[in-house]
Amino acid sequence: MRLIALTFLLFISLFSVTAKAAKEPVVIRTLPEDSAIYISYLDFVKGKDIANITDFSLLNNAGQREIIEMVLIQQALEFGGLNRPVMFQPLAKFYIRNIHELVKGRFLMSTETVWFNDIRGHSNWLYITDPTIEKGQFAAGLYTSPNNRKAMRANVADLAELTAVSNRSWSADWAALQSIDLGGLETYDEWYYMVKLVDRRMVDFMLAPVSSAEDFSITMDNMKIVPIPHLKVLLPDSRHFAVSKSHKDGKQVFEALNKGLKKLKSSGRLLKAYRSAGVINPRIENWTVVNPHVLTQAPK
Repeated sequence: MRLIALTFLLFISLFSVTAKAAKEPVVIRTLPEDSAIYISYLDFVKGKDIANITDFSLLNNAGQREIIEMVLIQQALEFGGLNRPVMFQPLAKFYIRNIHELVKGRFLMSTETVWFNDIRGHSNWLYITDPTIEKGQFAAGLYTSPNNRKAMRANVADLAELTAVSNRSWSADWAALQSIDLGGLETYDEWYYMVKLVDRRMVDFMLAPVSSAEDFSITMDNMKIVPIPHLKVLLPDSRHFAVSKSHKDGKQVFEALNKGLKKLKSSGRLLKAYRSAGVINPRIENWTVVNPHVLTQAPK
């Protein structure tokens, strides 16, 4: 009798997996397959059950938030009851253009969250989830070259003599930097080249999520940048997943996704994910906020 019961349970399990695989997949756009972040994602999830991943502490470099969100989106959809497989398809990493394409219904959604201020005017065309990161919860480091002595010794007042680089299209980063008295602010399109500019000391610093590495450093292609000691910048916005209302799967996916996110949040797993990788970093809790007034300013 026990053997019959075990055989029946195995049949039900196999039937469930097969039935799910037979359903039409949900296609979600993500980073190009040859991107360093996507390759890091594949390495991170290799051999793991996506639904049971709770420890992201091994993610200690650039791209940690993107990798976390690729995992969280799959967990949320499963916990929200979407009994369909998820398929990733590549999407060029052009933040604002991708939002415009999403508004037009060219694709269902991306694995990357977006800042609320970048989509708040598109609520007729987009479903917007509950925040994954609340306004004021995200603090960035002011990353500089460890060989930049002037920057490494800087306090809040000294920032008026330093230059920064960011991307004008990154609304939260740009707003945060504009809220600080700086010696200069330049815009550049790509993260990689910003790191190169800072590494070569052509500009003094850039904003970056504080790494969970022991020395908070970020390394990339033999370049190393570190935060100016004990200073952090608050980003004045919240982050959300956005789903196209005009896509045929939009309503079903949004409802499952938001339901799953609520479960992840109430269980503490959502915050734990961001904290364990340092995206929300408890180790910098006592660092000086250089722009505390930014949270009370009205969005532009």
